[in-house]
Amino acid sequence: MLVLSRERDESIVLTLTSDLPKGTAIRVLVADVARGRARIGIDAPLSIQILRGELLIDSPEAIVSHDLLDPSHPDFGRDYA
Repeated sequence: MLVLSRERDESIVLTLTSDLPKGTAIRVLVADVARGRARIGIDAPLSIQILRGELLIDSPEAIVSHDLLDPSHPDFGRDYA
C-alpha cells in the first residue's frame, strides 16, 4: 500500500497505463487526519500510476510519456512523497 499525506486542495492522480480486467478494484483508505493533513493509503495494481498532483507537468498526457512510467526504469513505482 502506498501512503501519501495531503493537505487541503492537494490532489492525487491515478493514471491507467495498461488494460485491466473489468472489475479490477482500487482501494483508497483515509488512514489518519491530523493537523490539517490527511494520510491516504492506496492499494492498486502496478499498472496504475499514482502521483501527487503537483508532479503533473502540463497534462496527464505529459505524465504518460515520462520515463518513470516505464516498468523497466529503476525508479518505476518508487514513492517520492
